[in-house]
Order: sequence, then C-alpha cells, then structure tokens
Amino acid sequence: MHRMRQLAVTLAATASLATFTTLASAQEAKVVRFGVSGGLSLPMGDLGKSTDAGYVIAGHLWAKPNATKALSFRGDVSFDQWNFSNGADASWKALGFIANGIFEVPTASGKTTQPYLLAGVGLFSQRYTLLNRNYDDSDVAIQAGGGLTFRLSGFDTFVEAKVVNVFATQSSTWVPITFGVRF
Repeated sequence: MHRMRQLAVTLAATASLATFTTLASAQEAKVVRFGVSGGLSLPMGDLGKSTDAGYVIAGHLWAKPNATKALSFRGDVSFDQWNFSNGADASWKALGFIANGIFEVPTASGKTTQPYLLAGVGLFSQRYTLLNRNYDDSDVAIQAGGGLTFRLSGFDTFVEAKVVNVFATQSSTWVPITFGVRF
C-alpha cells in the first residue's frame, strides 16, 4: 500500500510539473495569462463533520496551445483553511498544486459569457493543528468542476465551483466556490 501511494504521489508530481512547464513556455502557447481568485470553501464528508465553512485563495496560470481550439491548461496554487467546529482553537489548512485541463463548452460566436469544465490532478499538503500539536500530510488530489468566464475589455472575470478530493489516510473532500480575475 505504501509503495502504491509513493507511485501515485510521483505520478501526480510529474503531471503537475509537466503542466507548469508547458504553461511557462510562451513559445508553445497562443495566450499565457495569469489570475487570482478567492471565495468560500465548503468541507464535505469527514472534514465537514469536524470543521466549519472556510475560505480559499488561489493563483492561476493559463496557457492555450496553438494546436487546440476548445482545450486549454491551467496551473493552480491554492490555500484553503477551515476552523474546527467544536470551538477549540484549532484549524485545518491545505496548500495545493494542481494541473488542470479546461474544456470550453461551445457557444454562439460573439458571446461574452463562456462556460467551461475542468479536471485536474496534483498534490496537497495538509496541516491541522489540535491541542498545540501540528499534524502534516502530503498526498495526491484530484479535482473536477466547472464555471463561467465573463469576457470584459482587457481582462476576464470568472466564477467557479469544483470538488476537490485528497487521497490521504483520512480522505479530505471540499467544494471551493470562487470568484476570480484573469489578466
């Protein structure tokens, strides 16, 4: 089991690194853009039983290769935090690095609103503090969701919801609902 976990972490790290490398190479991309987002992070399952709703902030880097029409790639670095619901001075934090594929759903030409679907894989480092002790764990994660991009003059805004699942000893699942700006 430990060997399978190591293999999964290695594969997720390799996929994330490959996507971030592709994103950083402006020669291969028609458009490379960056953005930031933030919003509500809703814990689900076991995480939801012990913590209250929290927040998420994230940075994003998009690349749209010349060879693709509706497919683009996005690298995310995100930070989520929730407080324990039992009133204890305790928190759960997750720092993630995710590589995503984004599919833009076809719409009529000239529309300023663009729906999209996304799916990604990466790594999350989780830390929770309880009774003045820190517990750390880094594991493979997947995420899937969708959103809407609103094209404005010179920049875009977007709203997005997704499900994040971290495959840890105790799986963690949450739903970030975010608003962001892309330049």
